[in-house]
Amino acid sequence: MRKFLSKTLIIAILSSNLCAFADTSNNNFNLALPKEAIPTGAPDPDPSPDPSDNDGLSSGAVAGIVAGSIVGGLALLGGLAWFYFGKGYKGGAASEQTLSAICLDSNAVQKFKVKGGENDYLVKALEISGVRGCPNSRYVLVPDSYVQNKTFNSVLFDVPQDMPNVRVTQVSGPFTGKEFEGKIFTGRNENTEVRLHHTILSRENEGIVQKEGKIKPKGKSPAALVISYDNPKDTIEATGPMRYAFVIEFYR
Repeated sequence: MRKFLSKTLIIAILSSNLCAFADTSNNNFNLALPKEAIPTGAPDPDPSPDPSDNDGLSSGAVAGIVAGSIVGGLALLGGLAWFYFGKGYKGGAASEQTLSAICLDSNAVQKFKVKGGENDYLVKALEISGVRGCPNSRYVLVPDSYVQNKTFNSVLFDVPQDMPNVRVTQVSGPFTGKEFEGKIFTGRNENTEVRLHHTILSRENEGIVQKEGKIKPKGKSPAALVISYDNPKDTIEATGPMRYAFVIEFYR
């Protein structure tokens, strides 16, 4: 009886937290790229692809980005969500669907330079990372988004089975130390963190970090990029959200 009550209490607490976070989601994924950004939660007024918009990007690239654009589904993180709650984070947003690693061609950067600069950080991350074509490289793209102080966002994605190397390029606002981080996990607890041992670039005052390491998928389960922001210097209201974009490259 005690075990049943304990489980019921845990489920109730988690459910109430998830509902609260879903109502106050701070993620800002675009619903379509490279079209102009649509505010989070708004339907795509024209879900059919426009060939004139997709020059330089494979159809898989656009489809992959749209697949990961829906906000919610925090429960999919399982124990990882509890891990971040335990570290003092108050909420987060997660992609409901899983991104596939995609091929990019040499024109990809130009096609993401949409009017109004909605994806300037993604463009910069792609320029730093460079674009190498298939079959040797595949990419997961996280377009310009925002995370509030004391919260975390996450993106689920599939890891290619035949590409054991991963390079992560991060572009964000300036930060210091570990107050803003993007970590990759291949499972649903903190012990599955992918160790990116080799630091290629680290210019925190410019918001630029690039690291690489080895990654091994856990069966067919998706991995997760968890982006956390914890600036202890100011209140949430004074600090404001952190803007960011990530390029995750898998290569042989």
